[in-house]
Amino acid sequence: MFRARDDGVLEHVDESVLAVLVPGALAQLRAVASADGPVEACVGDVRVIVRRDGDAIVGLVMLDPPPPRFEARWENRILERAQDGVVLVRGATILRATARAATLLGRASEDELVGEPLPEALRHGAGELRLKVPGGERTVESARIPIRHEGEDAELILIRDLTEQRILQAKLTQSDRLATVGTLAASVAHEINNPLTYVMHYIDRLRRDLADLCEEENAPPRFEKLREGAETAAEGCRRVRDIVRDLKTFGRVDDGDDVPMDVNRALRSAVQMAGHRMRVVARLEVELGPLPAVRANDGRLCQVFLNILMNAAQAIRPGSDRSKAKIEVRSWAKGPEVFVSVSDTGEGIAAEHLGRLFEPFFTTKPDGVGTGLGLWICREIVNELGGHIDVDSVVGEGTTMTVVLPRATGGRVYVSSHPPPEPVSGQLTVGTLRRVLVVDDEPAVLGLLAEALGEHADVITAADGNEARELLEHDSEFDAILCDLMMPGMGGVELFDWVDRSRPSLAPRMIFMTGAAYSEDAREFLARVDNERLDKPFRVRDVERVLDRVIDGALRVHA
Repeated sequence: MFRARDDGVLEHVDESVLAVLVPGALAQLRAVASADGPVEACVGDVRVIVRRDGDAIVGLVMLDPPPPRFEARWENRILERAQDGVVLVRGATILRATARAATLLGRASEDELVGEPLPEALRHGAGELRLKVPGGERTVESARIPIRHEGEDAELILIRDLTEQRILQAKLTQSDRLATVGTLAASVAHEINNPLTYVMHYIDRLRRDLADLCEEENAPPRFEKLREGAETAAEGCRRVRDIVRDLKTFGRVDDGDDVPMDVNRALRSAVQMAGHRMRVVARLEVELGPLPAVRANDGRLCQVFLNILMNAAQAIRPGSDRSKAKIEVRSWAKGPEVFVSVSDTGEGIAAEHLGRLFEPFFTTKPDGVGTGLGLWICREIVNELGGHIDVDSVVGEGTTMTVVLPRATGGRVYVSSHPPPEPVSGQLTVGTLRRVLVVDDEPAVLGLLAEALGEHADVITAADGNEARELLEHDSEFDAILCDLMMPGMGGVELFDWVDRSRPSLAPRMIFMTGAAYSEDAREFLARVDNERLDKPFRVRDVERVLDRVIDGALRVHA
């Protein structure tokens, strides 16, 4: 046997065939060798069985009569160093095998295979096949080479393990599918947030008006029932808003650079998404402390927490007493670090598995449950952020995973994980009248903002970027521009670029409204500009506060 690289270097060659493998012969063999299977070729009067193996060819020289000490050479270093398993068979019986072949066939040593029948899957044909072996199943590729052994016909069967390669391909396919789901989630969020913005506004107004009517003397009793219905509808809208927010977070796993952010925000999103799964099997206790900012990406951090939370839920034994089973989520800060822990009262992790917990494709779950990549991805994300994950587990008692992250230094600092309560008044008092241009392709959003801001602003509306540009070409005297980011035709990005060139003083005062920045251009744009941003669905009071921040201190052009 021999192996020859394309650059002419011979590897693992038996000295008895060196005279056959002259440069001209190797060139001939390289020309006929195929990766699809073995091919027989003649070099002078000598037959050679050859196949392509990556950037080399592997062959068997058929010397006639068979070389002396053929049996002794079976144990030579060429066979033992081969990545493929090699089995010598006659009929359906194994005569000899390498240690690699024994491993692939689920045996402790090659001696266990001698005299055994060849596995059924290897008896007929060649190519890729599924091979059932003791302890599981492997995906292998086999090739058959006919030979003469001890004067009788026999075959060499080469067995290449493709199991990990096929698993990796499946994981990459799954990763692509998840990326598609993330894009779809962001797209769905964008479409939902437009109508949700004005639905929330009008329900809130209806709720306030009904509350005032209920306080009037001799108010009909049905007003109270209508007010209660409006309260229920408002709560439903808030739940939809939270679900859409979580969809947007999931869709932004790889969106943008790391920025100072509130860890509890990502943690709340993960708990919200995994909450139903956890509450089915255990009591869920959440205790979130006030935290300083960490520099991270909320989507990637949400992915870490969601994976750990789902692992905690899966660790609870099926049929466990739910009143005793518990999953506890905590966050706190100490010194220069921020901590998030998830504890469960599940089965725990055996000591021999703890060291391999973060290896790719390692899993203690049953077949079909989990991929073995989740914790590895979590560790990679956390390590990139300068942190680490600690694991403490006792078999039969449970597991605690703690994510440790460094607090942010420099840049924008998140003031508190618990924002101050909003003022009771929904209106913002201003001393002069604002002049605001609102650009959105959703007519209901235009109508909502024109009506809601109309008490304290002169509001001009445009249905798309082109209409806004035409208006600004003749009238650019605006204090601020509220602009939807994603619109047909000329969108917010293109309008900003035009304003920045033609009306540069207005560019910093553009405020972008977005349901979900799911396009690559939109993500890059938001990363490069410092303009204020409003995520739909928003409340009118949120718009007024942003307008106040943008306009405050600047000369108002319209009094």
